[in-house]
Amino acid sequence: MDEQFQALPMNGQLARAAYPLVYLHDPSVSLEDWLRFVRRIGRNASASAGLIAIRDCRGIVHSLFSYRVDFDLRARKRLCITHLVVAHLAGSAIDAAIAASAGDIAANLDCQSVTIEQPFAPRLDLLQDCSTADFVQRRGAAIRAKQH
Repeated sequence: MDEQFQALPMNGQLARAAYPLVYLHDPSVSLEDWLRFVRRIGRNASASAGLIAIRDCRGIVHSLFSYRVDFDLRARKRLCITHLVVAHLAGSAIDAAIAASAGDIAANLDCQSVTIEQPFAPRLDLLQDCSTADFVQRRGAAIRAKQH
């Protein structure tokens, strides 16, 4: 990826390191809940699904997401990103790292597109855009335009 960030498949040790990010995202999720979720995803992980953590060179996890391969209406493979959690930093380095990781996974799995599922039910009184999701979608559109 780059010298600043690494994208790694989630394991038990990395899950514990990622918990502060999960807690900041949703304090109602206990460490036990989080570890149970990671184990469940891990049991179902395959070449076409998994959980990724993006950490810096100090070992601090700044983002995580799960992914799976799905199909669009034309039966083309598409990479679906879910459970996206991001600690936003100044600048767009973390967004670029997420986009690069998703792009690498999509290329390795021969996916034609990348989609990001909305992680929360929208509340009418609190509609917010996800700048990371927007960044990844724009980056994916630019990559697809170059391929054609």
